Amino acid sequence: MGEMANVTVTHEGGVNYSIEWNIDASVEAGNWGVFDAVQREHLVAGYLIDNVTSANFSLNGTSCSCVYWVNTTWGNDEQYTEFRVEFLGTSPHTPFAVITEWSSLYVRNVLTLQGEVFTAEENETFEARFSLCSSDSYFSGTCATMLDTIFNPMQNPVSVPMQWDWSGNEFSLSLSITDNKDIISDDIYYPYISIRGESLLTSHALSNMVIIDATKPTAKIIGPGEVNEQSGAVILDGSGSDDNMSAIYFSWVITEPSGAVRGPTNNESLGSFLYIVPNQAGVWQFTLSVTDYAGNRNTTTHNMTVTNVVPTAVMYIGGMPAANGTLHRLPEIENWTFSAEHSTDEGDDSEILNYRWLFDGEEVSNDVTYILPNSAMTGIHEM
Repeated sequence: MGEMANVTVTHEGGVNYSIEWNIDASVEAGNWGVFDAVQREHLVAGYLIDNVTSANFSLNGTSCSCVYWVNTTWGNDEQYTEFRVEFLGTSPHTPFAVITEWSSLYVRNVLTLQGEVFTAEENETFEARFSLCSSDSYFSGTCATMLDTIFNPMQNPVSVPMQWDWSGNEFSLSLSITDNKDIISDDIYYPYISIRGESLLTSHALSNMVIIDATKPTAKIIGPGEVNEQSGAVILDGSGSDDNMSAIYFSWVITEPSGAVRGPTNNESLGSFLYIVPNQAGVWQFTLSVTDYAGNRNTTTHNMTVTNVVPTAVMYIGGMPAANGTLHRLPEIENWTFSAEHSTDEGDDSEILNYRWLFDGEEVSNDVTYILPNSAMTGIHEM
């Protein structure tokens, strides 16, 4: 045990036992228990409560390869687990492994385990086996059947290359998922460390469930290939992307026709969907990266060509609309104002319209308005 939770154990006649702990005052919460590592059942468990520092329990059976454990939560929300091993009751006792560190829930490259084997006698020798049971075999019972005969020399289990290092009774194990793709498929697995001692008694330590996911997710974008320049949004749909083992994260990158590369704004992105206003003519490129919980990533791109829309020219004469090709009789006054301020265009270039006024085929102005002087009003003219 460490310094955070000092646990002592008292034996009384080989049947009744007590557990006592001394917890640092800064511990905010925690729980404790006594676990039969061979039968894989808790003999007693409880919460760390103020002023309660001990508990009594009776041994269920003639012997127990027991683990006393304490989980504590500190003020910075850090959690610690400490344990102590006791072989209780009559001999012989079954050796067992305690798995102290393991991979994260999702694994795509290397599965790792670390732990220690405990024996009742200091120099007792033992054999060790590693098993990786699929979820189907775990729930159907075939995994348990396999474990019962794992030390049978006649059994011919599937052998996978792995690294298993020992330092005394402490071990570290690493299994390359990448190098064993032909044997280990994506699935939910239950890793076991099996130990057999000199008395031929056997135990099986179960690690945390692990989800092996070595396959990249599918990245898919559905969207238009061609649109006209417009002020309304078009939708790029990435919801067809998928992963066979977990949910996925979506990340979008937008390359505008100008060559500018950016991420989406808050208004443009909603998870698997992208809402884009195609206000620039040219080719837009959208890149979608999807990442699953194991860290596998896949990327796809989608190009969308935006066609520039011809602006709409609108002419007003003296404040009144003048349709294209119509004839207007203008009374002779000081001057007349021709205006194109109601002309429109779509997209970014709607703010930078260029104007060109032609009077009888001759350019007379580049402004949004043109004032026709009285001297030019006699006769029929084309504007």
